[in-house]
Amino acid sequence: MTRISGIDVSEFQRDIDWPTVARTQRFAVLRCTRGSSMRVDARFHEYAAGASSVGLPWTGYHFAWPNTSAIEQADLFAQTLGGYPYSLPPVLDLETKPLSQGGTRWSYDNLNREQRTAWAITFCERFEAVAGVRPMIYCSGLYPPGFLVDTDQRLARFPLWIAWYNRTTPPPAPAPWTKWHIWQWSDQNRVAGVQGNSAGATDLNWSTEADLAELMAMARPEPETTSLGEVAQPAKSDIDRVLRNLGFAEARLARVRRQLEELNE
Repeated sequence: MTRISGIDVSEFQRDIDWPTVARTQRFAVLRCTRGSSMRVDARFHEYAAGASSVGLPWTGYHFAWPNTSAIEQADLFAQTLGGYPYSLPPVLDLETKPLSQGGTRWSYDNLNREQRTAWAITFCERFEAVAGVRPMIYCSGLYPPGFLVDTDQRLARFPLWIAWYNRTTPPPAPAPWTKWHIWQWSDQNRVAGVQGNSAGATDLNWSTEADLAELMAMARPEPETTSLGEVAQPAKSDIDRVLRNLGFAEARLARVRRQLEELNE
């Protein structure tokens, strides 16, 4: 299994030189929105433009805050991403900490696993209905079954991005999933072109060519068809798909252009 590397970043990674990043990284996941303050990441628009300009496959993630409305958070995420040429499924980021580590600030402590699971499914289904793309779920491989209901097969509809640090072998997929598509294997690495957080660190991830291609296909669903003779008015989600497809073409051209430039150096 040939591994390919990718980064995930937020405003805490500060300045990013995307042409330099694209020399070693094959994909990127950018924090787009967060539920606690219902705001857009301060560097999202800048990062999205930068990743797109070098033809790097990318998507955005939403940092969940399940003590407030899943519908409102999904709508904010979909509206912020809408029209951007993201080429991987957008991500619902589920994180938690134990009380001894300040877990109350993550606002999960008064929810049981059934409530957390219901919240996550509501968010994902709402995003899919609004954006026309099935999102991915990020969580630690150590969370289920205590964090989510690991017998709820509705979760398995959504591809998994798993966090599993400091391991030398790939992690098992926690139930109810049977596989993962992206493995976040470190949060303490330095990446050329990324300033990094206050410690200079950036998260690193592994995937494979096949899994990345599968994810890219999930992010490009076919538009809905109508019966013969029926005149359909384009929905906003259809317009967003067209804009994304144009973005895919521009991103591919940018990647080819960069490769040609490197050959001529």
